[in-house]
Amino acid sequence: MTLATWLTLLRFALIPAFVAAFFAPPAHQRLYAAGILALAGLTDVLDGYLARARREESLTGRLLDPLADKLVVLTGVGLLVWAGRLRAWIAWALLVKEALLIGGAFVFYLLRREMLPATWVGKTAAVLFYAGLFLGILAPHASRTSELVILAGLAFSVAAGLGYTRRAVRTAKGDEP
Repeated sequence: MTLATWLTLLRFALIPAFVAAFFAPPAHQRLYAAGILALAGLTDVLDGYLARARREESLTGRLLDPLADKLVVLTGVGLLVWAGRLRAWIAWALLVKEALLIGGAFVFYLLRREMLPATWVGKTAAVLFYAGLFLGILAPHASRTSELVILAGLAFSVAAGLGYTRRAVRTAKGDEP
């Protein structure tokens, strides 16, 4: 197993630690949860970079990496909703969008035996989600700002999803290689 895949698996393992830290005693809660979120974000950046730099890209990595990213973000969004720092409709919109995208990616993979690569729009969405979550955890008094950053992430995420859908349809029809 490659180092990049290990980093992706670490991101999965960080999710329960993230939740536990979020519910830690108030004196340390924000610092621990934000630190774990930052570590998850770092593994997100490093795994793709290492896979490309070391020429160790794999189907496993291409399948697990986006799933780990989505689970970290959805967990963080859910925690902020639970804490009253984010409106629930945003979490539901993100959950529906991710379910549709994962379903579509699964069908595309079954038909073509390939995965579409991430785009800068999708990567921008991830950065905005992590920034909004980080702010929402570290500065609960800035929940409105955090929510706006997360909404911007959602907008980029929807745009990325539409782009992936368009590209998948064109590829399936033979209009794109």
